Amino acid sequence: MLVTDRRGAVAVISIDRPERRNALSIGLMAALVDQLDALEHDDTRAVVLTGVGSVFCAGADFEELRSQGSVLEEALAALTDRMLASPLPIVGAVNGPCVGGGVELAVACDIRVCDATAFFEIPATKLGVLYRPDGLDLLASRLPHQTVARLFHVNDRISAGEAVGAGLAATVVPAGEAVAAALGLVDHQQDLQAEVVAATKARLREIEKRSVDVEGWHAERARFMERLAE
Repeated sequence: MLVTDRRGAVAVISIDRPERRNALSIGLMAALVDQLDALEHDDTRAVVLTGVGSVFCAGADFEELRSQGSVLEEALAALTDRMLASPLPIVGAVNGPCVGGGVELAVACDIRVCDATAFFEIPATKLGVLYRPDGLDLLASRLPHQTVARLFHVNDRISAGEAVGAGLAATVVPAGEAVAAALGLVDHQQDLQAEVVAATKARLREIEKRSVDVEGWHAERARFMERLAE
C-alpha cells in the first residue's frame, strides 16, 4: 500500500493503490503513521508524499466509509494530526486528482507542488455529507476562506492553474514532474539545522491553532542563540 524510496536524506513515500485511485483505507493510513514514526528515528531530513500512477488521492475508500465510517474518519484525523506534529518537513507532490480526504492529506503537508493534471475537489455537500469539524478546522486554518467556500459551498473544482492563487500549491509544474520539483525544494535540507526547522514548524502550527506558548518560544529561541555564541 505504501512504497518508500530513499533519495539521500529525503524519503519519497508513494501511496500505492492505483486500482482504487489511491483511496485512503484504514490500513493505509495506519501504515503511513507508522512510516513517519520510523523515519523520524533515522537520518531522514524531509519527506515527499505522492501517489502511484496518475492520481494523487481519490479520498476515503468508499467501501470502508460505508461499512466503518467512524473508524475511517478517526484514522484520517489521526494521520493528519501526526503529519502536522512531525518535526520533518513534508512536501506533497500532487501528481493528479486530489479529492475529498485527499485534499486534507495534501493540506496537512507543509508545502504542496502540483503538476498540470492536478485538481482539488471535495464533494461532501454534493453527497449530502456534513464534513468532520476537525477536518474543516484543518482546511480553514491553512487555506484562504474563499478557497474553503469554493470547495464546500458551491462544490467547485479548483484546477492546477488556479492552485497557487487559491493557496493549494506553492508551484505548478508540467505533468509528471511533481516529485522532481518537490525533491528540488528539499535538496539542500542537509545544510539546515534540523532541530531549528522542527521547532519553527511546531511554532507555526501553534500560530495556526491560535495557542502560542510565547514564553516557551522565547526560551527555546534563547537556547538556539546561545549555541551560536559558543
